[in-house]
Amino acid sequence: MSRRARERKARIVEEALRLLKEYEVIGAADLHKIESRMLQDLRKKLRGKMIFKVIKNTLMRRAMEKLEMPNIEEFFNAIKGQNIFIFYNGNPFELAMTLSRNKVKVFAKPGDVASEEIVIPAGNTGLSPGPILSQLASLGVRTRIESGSIWVARDTVVAKPGDVI
Repeated sequence: MSRRARERKARIVEEALRLLKEYEVIGAADLHKIESRMLQDLRKKLRGKMIFKVIKNTLMRRAMEKLEMPNIEEFFNAIKGQNIFIFYNGNPFELAMTLSRNKVKVFAKPGDVASEEIVIPAGNTGLSPGPILSQLASLGVRTRIESGSIWVARDTVVAKPGDVI
């Protein structure tokens, strides 16, 4: 590892130490499927209330170990992958409620795992008849053509929680 990389990591650990000393509550959120625009909007909306920092798990662990914080192992066993750390002064339940109120649904992409049941509702799709009919049929969606557009005959579950899309 180069000297510059070591120095940069040391600065990140020092900043994490400062934040850990300054804030009472630390939270972590998985960054999987989070677009940078969403993160920027959330940071702007909650500016002044909490601080969001993307820090590698190993560097955050190093900072927490320097402060000899309790339950470090349990904390890092609960989080995997790329995370954002949230620093907050206040009640941890308020933090959880604030984050859950600001949840945003995102469109599923191929290869994603369904977190909840995905249902195609009955009604007009607004789509013109064409190749999409065979794709809908392959998903088991019953359709009919009415007034020059595709209508879904009845609500159809196309994915259950845990299914790969």
